[in-house]
Amino acid sequence: MEIKKIVELRSPDGQWVLEKKLNSGASCIEVTLMKLSKIYELAAKNQALYAYTSLSRLVGLMEKTKHSLSQLINEFEIVILQQKVDLSTIRITEGKLYEVRIGQPICAELITLIEMYDHLNCLIKIADKLNLFKKRSHFFKTLSRNHRRIMGVIARIMKFDEVKMAKVSIAQYLERTDEYVKIAQILGEIKPKMLHAALHIDMLPRLSAKARNIIINKLKDKE
Repeated sequence: MEIKKIVELRSPDGQWVLEKKLNSGASCIEVTLMKLSKIYELAAKNQALYAYTSLSRLVGLMEKTKHSLSQLINEFEIVILQQKVDLSTIRITEGKLYEVRIGQPICAELITLIEMYDHLNCLIKIADKLNLFKKRSHFFKTLSRNHRRIMGVIARIMKFDEVKMAKVSIAQYLERTDEYVKIAQILGEIKPKMLHAALHIDMLPRLSAKARNIIINKLKDKE
């Protein structure tokens, strides 16, 4: 079920992420969220092998990015609070409200990352206004590094090929059918432990206990 969420972003950098347009004129974030929902549905409804494993890798990247952003947010908040200044007097930019459509839990996680990125950029710019960076170049490098982090996640999703991902199911992989062998030459071989790990990630579609146990037992035979 698709839900609508209102997101408020206060930094120009965060706003740029939600306002970015593709060459076609389409909204980058809308296309990204739709593609992510389609991949999730392939994994949920079709037990598509490469949908599962690709989402598994993506979740790993998102968790790593979330951890990095969270650490930096904590560090900047501590340093800024130590200055004992009235933050209400420091103007960054006007906040903007955006409506985004979220089709799956993993889509909500992407929006959370963008909100964290936006908050971090506000803190970085406050730190800059308080002259907490030793060099101006450090300020710009910090902004650029975090921009690459969030756009790296979005770029990973945009590279997903849902058409090729739909061609092979987990069952075909376990039987090593000709179709799997053909697609594996394009998308790469899948190791049993990779699929095994994907089946236990909470953010990914959950199979029934019976189906999951059957798959896990067959994966053990392939190891």
